[in-house]
Amino acid sequence: MTIFERKNDQTKLPLIDTELSASRGLGLVISGSAIMGIILYLDSLISVENHKLVYFLLVGLLPLILMILALKLVTKFNFRALIATKYWSKSNFKTGVVYLIGYVLFTQLAQLIMRLANIKVVGHDNVDHINVTTLLFNYGTDLVNLMNEELFSLFVFIGCTIIFQKTFKLSRSASIYSGLLLSIILFGLIHYNAYNGNLITMFLLIGPARFFFTGAFIRTKNILVPFTMHYIFDEVAFTLLFIVTNI
Repeated sequence: MTIFERKNDQTKLPLIDTELSASRGLGLVISGSAIMGIILYLDSLISVENHKLVYFLLVGLLPLILMILALKLVTKFNFRALIATKYWSKSNFKTGVVYLIGYVLFTQLAQLIMRLANIKVVGHDNVDHINVTTLLFNYGTDLVNLMNEELFSLFVFIGCTIIFQKTFKLSRSASIYSGLLLSIILFGLIHYNAYNGNLITMFLLIGPARFFFTGAFIRTKNILVPFTMHYIFDEVAFTLLFIVTNI
């Protein structure tokens, strides 16, 4: 049992507590990484300001469909397998609130330490051209874009965990922690363009979000909990930035 899991919880961790082979775990990592690579490439080519519908379809919706298809083709499980508990349960709600507050406190503490150490804190690239239209557009498209990020992160986490457990014969807990570490690193890396290649911001502020988001998934066994946390955090952050920059 890991530090994230509830004592005496008998609910199996989706895909990890199954008989999936290491090759299928590797397939998850490769397929998720390939689709995320397509997202990042198209994101660099298509201007969201000038081609909003095209951007949404090619950078958001199509990759989401590919993610869900990849999950089914690689593991034989469908998206529903990532929702092993009731979304609106009291315990899941409590987990989402506690872990989200934990991440907010972590980001504030990390930024304070960085400033005291004279380390530049780089903001998201969208901040430079945020307006009402962009903000409202983000509210809608992030329902898709952030699910893509959650699926990618869980593909890496689950796939790596299975590989560590089945190939390297690590214990369940050690495999989960190792998979989590790799998902933290890769989650930071996929934000390279968004944070102008600032590695410190990527690995000290953005990557560690997976400790809280994936930690919530491990505890609740439901992808909708970390997705909701992720969505609330991003939209509140961008809304506050919009308000501050337009006062």
